[in-house]
Amino acid sequence: MRKTALILSLCLSAALSVAAHAQTPVISLYNQSSNAISGSGISDFSWSLSFDANMQMHVIDIYETWSSNEMSFIEIDNLTHNSDFYIRKHVLNDTGVDWESFHHELLDPINSEFEDILDGVNTPEWTPLGYSNSNNIDGLSFADGSGIAKTSNKFSSFVTDQALDQRDFVEFYDGMISGSGLVEDRSDVMSFGIRDNGVFNNQSFLLASRVTASEGTVVPTIPEPGTKALLLTGLAGGIIAKRKRKR
Repeated sequence: MRKTALILSLCLSAALSVAAHAQTPVISLYNQSSNAISGSGISDFSWSLSFDANMQMHVIDIYETWSSNEMSFIEIDNLTHNSDFYIRKHVLNDTGVDWESFHHELLDPINSEFEDILDGVNTPEWTPLGYSNSNNIDGLSFADGSGIAKTSNKFSSFVTDQALDQRDFVEFYDGMISGSGLVEDRSDVMSFGIRDNGVFNNQSFLLASRVTASEGTVVPTIPEPGTKALLLTGLAGGIIAKRKRKR
């Protein structure tokens, strides 16, 4: 009995220690108007932070209502360095158009020749000023090496793309989020990890999101470091590339 109590006490102490050492992140819709980016698909946004003792990990729940299919950006700041965060993204499709897939990409601030050396030469035109694709040495990732599952209630498959170590991109597909009907038909919860091991602690970064509408129109066009690079990483063939070191 004493042994069981001791084990429970140690587990609780470890959980409290992890929780106590975490910084409080700051998350908001990105101020696009000051960075020459027009529009945002998200019309309502909120988030919350909690700690899951079973996973020994902080959980960030993000809530988004989309009223249009325009690309949107979320700014995340003050994320605890060298720590995994479990992201649960709750989306509601209020656009009137069905979605066939949902895409996420991490964008890293431009601030160092060392961190930015692997960035793509041709930065997509939609990228906000001061940011670039997240490469393999900037420390920012979807925590691919931490064993955090990427899941969705509506999409049965996902693919990641890290073409030539220049991107952090994940797409959920094989399913549909309805644009009309009951709330449960228009809703999804997607989950994935985020980790920042960057040289510069507590930098803000962006989580870019876009959808593929059922008529096949993507807004905007997916950033391509190069068609050949995408083919090599197997994006076209649906092959999952997981090349990053553990973040």
